[in-house]
Amino acid sequence: MQRSHKIRLRPTKPQETALRKAVGTARYAYNWGLAKWNEQYPLYKNGEAEKPSSYSVLRSWTVEKPEWANESPRVVVTRSIMNLGKAWINFWNKTTTGAPKFKRKGKARDSFYVDSSHFKIHGNRISLPKIGRVRMLEELRFEGKLMGVTVSRTAGKWYASISVELEDLPESTNPSVVGIDVGIKSIAVASDGTVLENPKLLRKYEAKLIKAQQLLAKKQARSNRKSKALLELQKIHQKITNIRTDAIHKFTTSCAKNHGLAVVETLDVKSMKETSDRWLRCLLQDTAMSEVHRQIKYKMRTVEAPQFYASSKTCSNCGAKKDVLSLDTRIYKCNACKFECDRDLNASFNLKNMHWGTV
Repeated sequence: MQRSHKIRLRPTKPQETALRKAVGTARYAYNWGLAKWNEQYPLYKNGEAEKPSSYSVLRSWTVEKPEWANESPRVVVTRSIMNLGKAWINFWNKTTTGAPKFKRKGKARDSFYVDSSHFKIHGNRISLPKIGRVRMLEELRFEGKLMGVTVSRTAGKWYASISVELEDLPESTNPSVVGIDVGIKSIAVASDGTVLENPKLLRKYEAKLIKAQQLLAKKQARSNRKSKALLELQKIHQKITNIRTDAIHKFTTSCAKNHGLAVVETLDVKSMKETSDRWLRCLLQDTAMSEVHRQIKYKMRTVEAPQFYASSKTCSNCGAKKDVLSLDTRIYKCNACKFECDRDLNASFNLKNMHWGTV
């Protein structure tokens, strides 16, 4: 199995310049390859040229590349154009909703990829081609075969996400089962009583976000001041993401340490947002239901309940089911056995009991 460790980098000024060049070269190569692809495909349909592919575009790049592209590692360009070919394949196989699009400069997440044969780890430093040994703020926590590294820039900070091939871990022998219900009031509630409260960060930082967006809108396009205003907005969003992700990691790690199996709902957050009103969509946007499930699934053995299993409407004590249960009803009260319980905790009990006996 593969695991990734994302570590913040602390490059020197010359190294940061080289990193910016590598990011720009990767973006330019992708856009250049997409333009070349769009140019060759009509000719292929008319029988005037070969079918475009990642390899044909790479051959053209070798001949037509700009001189400044040699300042960045070749592997950056290779991976970028290979990603373009994969994007076209996904489009043809209808696994994505649209054809590849040109990448805009100045987006929040610029990145490039380096395979395992072109970088090395030396303690708390990573050696990248034509960039040098860049200091990392911590050492790699995994020991195994290095597979690759994605270097990215988010809100003005540089990160290295290092993929490592590890031996498959033996399945946990812990017989304990936990049900995990996700929601809006509390991001997640476990049947053992552990609760991941919703910090409502978007509401907390709403004023700062509005002010930063207004300042950004007033700046002249392609100016230094607009770049600085965009960076300030990105920093606020990154802070929100970091706080939320940290809380989710602590919750999911606690569940994984104390239990051997998790039972979760089958979520379709996209459909939930499409069928909800504006108020409910804003509340859903301020949660991280999918992220909770994603982390649970790679940290421990997981079972999903049927998609329309009524975990919230069913009494975890006697099994009676309510026909209607409004969202503003936070305490579940069973009419049959008079059982009372927090709505989300009752749902987590039902998830745990579904196939695994009683509490």
